Amino acid sequence: MQKRNIIITIAATVTAAAMAIIIFSVSMFSSGKGEKKPEATTAATATSAPVTTAAAAKPSTAAATTAPKVTTAPATQQTTAALGSKKQISGFPLIGQLPELPTGCEITSLAMTLNYCGYNADKCDLADNYLTKGEFGKTDPRKAFIGDPRSDGNSRGCYAPVIVDTANRYLQAQGSGKTASDLSGSALEDLFAYIDNNTPVIVWGTMDCATPQYTDTWQIDGQSIQWVRPEHCMVLIGYDDTQVTIADPYYGAVKSFDKATFESCFNALYQQAVVIQ
Repeated sequence: MQKRNIIITIAATVTAAAMAIIIFSVSMFSSGKGEKKPEATTAATATSAPVTTAAAAKPSTAAATTAPKVTTAPATQQTTAALGSKKQISGFPLIGQLPELPTGCEITSLAMTLNYCGYNADKCDLADNYLTKGEFGKTDPRKAFIGDPRSDGNSRGCYAPVIVDTANRYLQAQGSGKTASDLSGSALEDLFAYIDNNTPVIVWGTMDCATPQYTDTWQIDGQSIQWVRPEHCMVLIGYDDTQVTIADPYYGAVKSFDKATFESCFNALYQQAVVIQ
């Protein structure tokens, strides 16, 4: 009998303890201590990749999603050194070719470069008095400007040797010790050393990095001359790992392009480059 009473007592004690544990667990669950406050979500910031193609051969004033990245500035404003790892020549004077010289990108690029070098060079004076010109369809662009930069009709442009000759005529008239040199045939990467030394480089490519098109063909002095559209001359003033920065005479502004795309257009225009030192 005594043994039975002991067993009953132990069973009652175990039951009471189990009930206490169950009550405690229910109390803890309902208290909310196990809840986790939702974390605030952070919206991702979208970044746009460099544009590698241009849809139109002619410049457009309308904004387009396919257009290269453009940084515009008034024609009288000067560029400033870029931040970060980007190398850019500071204090480069911007001159627009329009409206006086609708096809005068080469001579306007030269005018900007001469002004950077400390000369008060006027684009129209250079075009009228120092630039050698030739008749449309009968002129080798390596020897003279095809047409007249003041004209938008049968006028095309010229190549590096003509700009070197024009620059040296002007520099000689100024009694300058500086000279223009033809760097044509240099790889684009090789020109960056001049930017590192704050020497701008006049280069040839296409308008807004449009796809080069080989159009007009002339037979001159026993040679076949083929014109590349839309040929454009600019001044290389900066670069970084992915982009190049140019002073564009058509817009009178600073513009940046994807480096690989720009290099492709530069190569299509025969790797032409000119410096003044």
